[in-house]
Order: sequence, then structure tokens, then C-alpha cells
Amino acid sequence: MSGPGPFDPPGGADGDSRASTHRVLRNREGELSLWPLFAPPPEGWEVHAGPATYGRCVELLEASAGRPAPG
Repeated sequence: MSGPGPFDPPGGADGDSRASTHRVLRNREGELSLWPLFAPPPEGWEVHAGPATYGRCVELLEASAGRPAPG
């Protein structure tokens, strides 16, 4: 069985929710993505928010869901 992936909450569902472990990235089209802090943003993506906790990044993504992309 494999462990959690880089996009999962640290320590699993019961992990330390106070650690800044992720960022929210935005691409040229205005799309957002959850991204682990240890990995550099891929080409074409820039930091939109964070570093922040996993939970805060997910909240930002959920708050932006359904909104039209800027542009």
C-alpha cells in the first residue's frame, strides 16, 4: 500500500492542519491548482496564494469554483 501523495493533507486526514504545506497556483488562462510547497511551480504557472495550510488552500479553490476565469 502506498502512502499519501503530495496533494494530500500532511499526515493524512488527521495531520497537523497548522503547517504551511501548499500553495494555490494560477496559469495564464486564470485556472487555479493546489500545489505542494516543496515542488516548484511548473512552467506557465505562478503563485496565486500561499504558502498556506492545506485546508486554507482548499478553501481558496472552493471559493473560486464556479467563478469565471479572469481574462
